[in-house]
Amino acid sequence: MAQQLDSDFAALLGASHGSSAGSSAKVDPSAGSLPFQIGPWNTGLQMPQGLSRFLAGAGQGMTDLARHAGNLVGLESNQDLANAKALDAPLMNTTAGKIGNFVGTTAALAPLGMGAGAALGRMGALGARLAASPIASGMIQGAGQGALMSDPGQRLEGALTGGVLGGLIPGAGKLVSKAVRGLARTPAAQALIDAGVSLTPGQMNPTGVANRMEQALEGAFGIGDLVQNAREGGMHQYTRAMVERSMAPGAKLSANAHDFNEMVDEAAQSFDTAYDAGKGFPVGAKIVNVKGSDVPLSHAFSAIGKRARPGITSQDQSAVVSNLQDLLKQSVADAKQSGGMKSDDLIKLRSTVRELGRGEDTTTNAGRARAALYKDADGKITEAIESQLPPKVAQALRAADAQYGKFAIIRNAAKAAKDAPGGPTPFQISTAIAKATPANSYARGGGLNRDLSKAARDVFQSNVPRTGLAGVGRLALPLAAAAGPTLSHPMIAGPALGGMAALTLTPWGRAAAAGNTGLQRVLAAGLDRVGGAIPSKVVNLPRLYGQSGLLSLMAPRLQQGQ
Repeated sequence: MAQQLDSDFAALLGASHGSSAGSSAKVDPSAGSLPFQIGPWNTGLQMPQGLSRFLAGAGQGMTDLARHAGNLVGLESNQDLANAKALDAPLMNTTAGKIGNFVGTTAALAPLGMGAGAALGRMGALGARLAASPIASGMIQGAGQGALMSDPGQRLEGALTGGVLGGLIPGAGKLVSKAVRGLARTPAAQALIDAGVSLTPGQMNPTGVANRMEQALEGAFGIGDLVQNAREGGMHQYTRAMVERSMAPGAKLSANAHDFNEMVDEAAQSFDTAYDAGKGFPVGAKIVNVKGSDVPLSHAFSAIGKRARPGITSQDQSAVVSNLQDLLKQSVADAKQSGGMKSDDLIKLRSTVRELGRGEDTTTNAGRARAALYKDADGKITEAIESQLPPKVAQALRAADAQYGKFAIIRNAAKAAKDAPGGPTPFQISTAIAKATPANSYARGGGLNRDLSKAARDVFQSNVPRTGLAGVGRLALPLAAAAGPTLSHPMIAGPALGGMAALTLTPWGRAAAAGNTGLQRVLAAGLDRVGGAIPSKVVNLPRLYGQSGLLSLMAPRLQQGQ
């Protein structure tokens, strides 16, 4: 059986090279032009010498790969390979033959890469992870192809060379992708970037090595202040974004507002302006019903006080309602002295009631019950205001009300920060949100501006102490292992260190690291359009053929003689 396989394999390859020196001389395309032949049929048409050599080289590339595969499984001897190489030498010394060989070998290698990728996918979880990584799968495919193409005795070197070459194209593609789309970043980091926060490369991946390096460098002599300023700049931009998110609808912070208390003051003024639109309208202390009788606010307050509430006695509940009635009477009396009640008076009364509600200790049952009473009274006053204002004005006030809760959180965080130069920390803002949110809602992920607050707590975490050069020393070994070969030459070290510094210390560099420059956005949009229009299998073909092409170019070196 083995003899029959040997005979069949020799017959298959003999069609290309001939079985003897005499037959090979007749088909040697390096000697002149040959007739164009399709399989066993000779068309009688003479081909130009260059085309003849090109086609013969392509066939030789495919046949040579088959010979090496046969040698690998014992169907082709080492001597047969050597004889074939000597026979092909005249053809491989021609330019057209070399080009044809490159094309043929590349075409034959690419399907092997596809097969290797499919085999990885059937190797369980590890294989699936390797197949999902273009670089890892490219290296594995390249190693197999390199070993196959190498002559006996050179297969280990061929596998190593093929593995390196196999990772080059996907590695280069990854570098291009990073240049266009920026460095890898967590969803939390992306949320902050989308909000206008400039993050350092380390902050884009809080659990990564780069973040630990930056934190360690914050305490290093000389460069520490620069790194620290860059990292703290992101936190300042976060607090600015939180204030701007908490302003009245349509309002923005002025460009020259940098002090946190000044920003909070601007936010407060934005609400003064928003509520001014609802002032000056004549109103009564009542809820106006179009289809029914009007309801005086005093009656509305009495109604909310009659409903039983857990956590508070009827006497305490009556005391809250009595206080509300007194506030209403005082508001009406003040309005009469100024010429009649206007919407200003009801808006002022509502603000007072809201402050009382926010002042309650919601960590106790009684405090939560009193806060709920004040909130219900707030709702009744709001009904009275909106029922007596023009619809568009009422809608504008409603939009301002929806934002005011966010402002109240920022205001409380500012109070907790006291006179801290940079304003509240992410923790203090997170705490203010927790205090302003009902326990059940907060436990389920609720809370005004909670999304950005959670992102900041994740991104701005610190897990390396600022211990000066000692902190950098902890990173010396991994730094030396990773960067030693790269930084061994000044022509490489200068640009590498300069690029790393630019990404961390300059606004443009941080924008580029986030893929957030104008050019990057344009290029990324173009890549998305192209990628969405082409099937993934087709997108992968250039990588497979490029990888095979690199290995084909290396074929003469991989197939060294003994």
